[in-house]
Amino acid sequence: MKRGKQQGYILLEVVVLSVVVLAMATSLHLFRQAQVVMQQDSARLAGVFLAQEEMARLEWAMDQDSLAEGQYGWLGEAGLLTQENASFVVAASVRVETADIWRAQVSVDWQVNGKAGALSYERLLCRHQPQKGMRT
Repeated sequence: MKRGKQQGYILLEVVVLSVVVLAMATSLHLFRQAQVVMQQDSARLAGVFLAQEEMARLEWAMDQDSLAEGQYGWLGEAGLLTQENASFVVAASVRVETADIWRAQVSVDWQVNGKAGALSYERLLCRHQPQKGMRT
């Protein structure tokens, strides 16, 4: 009789251990998925900052009268196109709306751990006019 009771406890222990191992395996899978989502979000945020910098550089070139209509590649430091595990490609298209207003479209594509992403922004660039009494 004693022996039968012990076998029932062993079966119960095996079932409990199986549930614990299954829960641990599931939590590791969820952790890995969270890491992938965090890397993708980090790359998307870096892409937003790269697009903002490209827009600022285009506006600066416009103020310096060195901007022409057409296609542009990345105007910043080349080292910024590779961050963490992501690589980026930035391209811009510029066209004239009026003498002081230009339309710029910037697209950012990235690759991180075999997954691709893309962003595209469009903005009007306005030439800054010096104000009276300001030194240039």
